[in-house]
Amino acid sequence: MSNQSWWRLGLATSLLGVVAALVFWRASEPPAQNEKLAQTVLPPAIKPITKKITSADRFKTESEKTVRLVTPIDPSSIDYVGSMACRECHPEIWEKYQSHPMANSFAKVASAGPFEDYTNQAEFGPPGSRRYRVERNGDEVFHHEILRDQTGAAIYDQSVPVSFVLGSGKRGRAYLIDREGLMFKSSLSWYSGEHKWGLSPDYLPKSHLRFERRVTGGCISCHSGRPNFVRNEADRFGEPPFLEESISCERCHGPGRKHIAARESGDLADDSIVNPAHLDVDRREAVCAQCHLHGESRTLRTDRTPHDFQPGQRLEENWLVLVKSHGSGLSRSGRAASQVEHMVSSVCFRQSEGRMGCISCHDPHSVPTPAEKYESYRQKCLKCHADRGCALPMTERDSAPDFDRCTVCHMPATESTNVLHRSIADHRILRKPLTDSPESGETRIFQFTEGPIPELERQRARAFILVRDAAVPPLNPELARQAYQLLLKLIAESPNDPELYFAIANSCQIQNQFKESVRWRMQLLQLNPRHEATVQSLATMFHDQLKPVPAENYLKQFLQLNPWLGSYHGRLALTLKYRGDNAGAIASAERALELNPTLQELHPFLADVYHQVGDPKAAEKHRALLERFPPRERPATKTGSASPR
Repeated sequence: MSNQSWWRLGLATSLLGVVAALVFWRASEPPAQNEKLAQTVLPPAIKPITKKITSADRFKTESEKTVRLVTPIDPSSIDYVGSMACRECHPEIWEKYQSHPMANSFAKVASAGPFEDYTNQAEFGPPGSRRYRVERNGDEVFHHEILRDQTGAAIYDQSVPVSFVLGSGKRGRAYLIDREGLMFKSSLSWYSGEHKWGLSPDYLPKSHLRFERRVTGGCISCHSGRPNFVRNEADRFGEPPFLEESISCERCHGPGRKHIAARESGDLADDSIVNPAHLDVDRREAVCAQCHLHGESRTLRTDRTPHDFQPGQRLEENWLVLVKSHGSGLSRSGRAASQVEHMVSSVCFRQSEGRMGCISCHDPHSVPTPAEKYESYRQKCLKCHADRGCALPMTERDSAPDFDRCTVCHMPATESTNVLHRSIADHRILRKPLTDSPESGETRIFQFTEGPIPELERQRARAFILVRDAAVPPLNPELARQAYQLLLKLIAESPNDPELYFAIANSCQIQNQFKESVRWRMQLLQLNPRHEATVQSLATMFHDQLKPVPAENYLKQFLQLNPWLGSYHGRLALTLKYRGDNAGAIASAERALELNPTLQELHPFLADVYHQVGDPKAAEKHRALLERFPPRERPATKTGSASPR
């Protein structure tokens, strides 16, 4: 097999854009021309956040250990005291809140309340050769993926320990794997309604990300109380990774240190704690919308992270959320977290002049029981509509199953598929039930009330959306060109904003301008050498362009930042083999298969390299393993990527 063939081994690639759009790049230059880039100026070596006993450019074996250093707590968090401090003065509210799903949104797997059934350890899964199993051993829980051959024998049984439970269990639960401060989502979920284990709804049996799907800081910020994130790396967490696990009092009421100090000093006039009910409409609704408004896209403002929002702020001080429409164009499609959009479009909200909001109907400290639910919400409706009554005759209103329930007609439930981010009830509160109007094509920044947004931030969000849309297959170079022109102006005004450089680099890549894309990415790394998505992009680009010297450098740097993606160890194996390092190639390829045993193309690769180094027994082992893979499982090379920005 030629050197160039090693490079063309079928490992799928992904371009990291402003959103998770896949852009595929292929090699076009022969290896002989690549040495021209051997002297490429590379960024300073990345300083690892962990202290490794082995050298940074080697893969870790079972005997090697990684110790995560204790990360200094972000200074902006020092005014937070935790919910237990609130309990001392507010025990009744605290106890009441403990039954709320938000109070049980996140927990260590060892301490999460029992919803799952761990007694049945039988394998499960979709039709095919891949099977799954969940195993609990004391406080430890392991998720298994097993591939069996035609005789029923296991080709591999990959066992991964899960660390955290995401979700209250009301509808289901997801599970997170903590890998030295990087969080990954398991492909297995618990479904409470069906009382069974299964693949997560967004995982496809033949192409899902298995145990390599990165969980972003934006996801964590909504499901947990107070994550201990690394300031310039919002998707990375320190030790401990969570200072408070489930959604806490301070997520809605703000930091409590000044409030407690004032009360202890006898200052009863202190107003440092936030009571959302006393805020103006835009600041009041922002408390809920920080997690319950997703829109078409969310763009963080300059220098902001998903963890920076504090109650009392307007939503647009942290995010610019783009939606399709504020009006009746919002359909009852149940798209991600659309309750806020629906409510704002309702006649009830528009005519209340700011009096109505989320907490008009939802008690943030408790939820009604199933037996109380309909009557509880009916009484909320009657607070404003008691003088009007219902137009239906009493005989129709009292008939089963409605029984004079306002929400049955005016807020009908959408069809649920156990996806967490679905609007369960139609919050448009339509007078005539089950009527939809077409989606509006208008895209705009969502605001509860019109307020000032700096033009620079508006244009920045627009540029990011252009790049995102340009990256949707089939690629749109014209949109990328428009984004490039706008981003040039923005960079001139904000030369220290790394995300502008990341976006303009992606716009160049979409236009097939390889050298320009590399130039912008390298400039970004001068601002932030630990910008993981950029290091990953450079590793991918140089590898796919057959440029071995910079490819090896960036692959090693990326694997310092994120050593948990098997395909990138596979890429490094190919690079090392190309450069004549057979021992390094073997070590990296074996590590790749340990992390992702579905990378079947690495078996013939290893068989060939083992043969070259004079180890026929190991070579035969990998040839035999490949032969055992069921034909319909070939190839299975798609793996995860770092978090989209």
